[in-house]
Amino acid sequence: MYVVCVLMFINELQVDPQLHCDHQHLKTARETQRRIEQELAHASEQLSSEKSRNSQLEQDVENYRARQKHISDLKQYQMKRPWIVRVL
Repeated sequence: MYVVCVLMFINELQVDPQLHCDHQHLKTARETQRRIEQELAHASEQLSSEKSRNSQLEQDVENYRARQKHISDLKQYQMKRPWIVRVL
């Protein structure tokens, strides 16, 4: 494999020096594309995990708010209790 690469390099330089520069540019562009695709895949995976975590947290927040409402209702009823006892 190494011999083939060396022969291609020599052939490119003999045919057209600009061809070699273009080839190197394409190689670096392809490496950049692969890196960006990997970053995109990682980011989309992280996004989906964050979305699922967010939906779980939304349920926890809903439960917390309901609990706080029940606690405030209980406090209010405890404050009204002496009035109700006197009436009865």
